[in-house]
Amino acid sequence: MSEALYYVQNLQAGYVGNNPMFWAIGGRGYTSYIDRAEKFSEADARAMVDRDSRKWRMWSVAEVEPHIYRTVECQTLFAEHEKKAPPALAKATTH
Repeated sequence: MSEALYYVQNLQAGYVGNNPMFWAIGGRGYTSYIDRAEKFSEADARAMVDRDSRKWRMWSVAEVEPHIYRTVECQTLFAEHEKKAPPALAKATTH
């Protein structure tokens, strides 16, 4: 049986929309994109929480997974659309 893995939420970083901010893979700051969030061993996650429980909260991957939803990132969608669309069409679709 494999060891349970955990995400670590930064409680002080707040939310992006309804999405909590998690510690990013490789310690590259924080992310609201769950696919970019680091998965920690229980010991490592617990050590972070024990250092500062007002800043960190650990969530088991098993607990989080049923609540993951695919969404569309509108900012990048609109930016890509504007790059590809003729100028008149790009202006008409962003208002």
